[in-house]
Amino acid sequence: VAMQLAFYRLHNKPGNAYESGSLRKFHLGRTEIIRTCSSDAVEFVRAMTSNTNSVEERAKLLLKAINSHRQYTNSVLSCETFDRHLLGLKLVALENDIDLPDIYKDVSYQRACHYLISSSQVTSKFEYAVTSYGPAVEDGYGACYSITEKKLSFGLSSLRSSKQCSAYEFGQQIQNALIDCQ
Repeated sequence: VAMQLAFYRLHNKPGNAYESGSLRKFHLGRTEIIRTCSSDAVEFVRAMTSNTNSVEERAKLLLKAINSHRQYTNSVLSCETFDRHLLGLKLVALENDIDLPDIYKDVSYQRACHYLISSSQVTSKFEYAVTSYGPAVEDGYGACYSITEKKLSFGLSSLRSSKQCSAYEFGQQIQNALIDCQ
């Protein structure tokens, strides 16, 4: 939720986000996409970036966004979501020279798969271990984070070729957003 607030403050729009969710229920593992840019997160972000909401209203919206994220994460971990299923069907079609169904050509599907924030929690028992990876798209950020008992660490990246993204500025905004959420 804090990354959504940080992205919005930098770019004045919600940031379509991909967070990997590990599905240990599958033999040899599998991941699914946790979509963190929910309508509840956007509602919270808009309240935080306007001067019309009280601290109490913002706190309620923050908790609502966190609970929404938790519910969606639980759906992902229970194998109740669709992203990897659709990707698998697309790859089977491509590998077998089958025409792609129209859904894959639809602008809404393409936008839904353009991840401006590619994030993952990679926590280590080592307090100073930080992992990083590149963004999924040219106009996006890679945002790997670690939660330890004493701190949060972020490994952020953006492409130098991106005129609109700065990992440094995103990091500053994440820090501000975390303080504001607190």
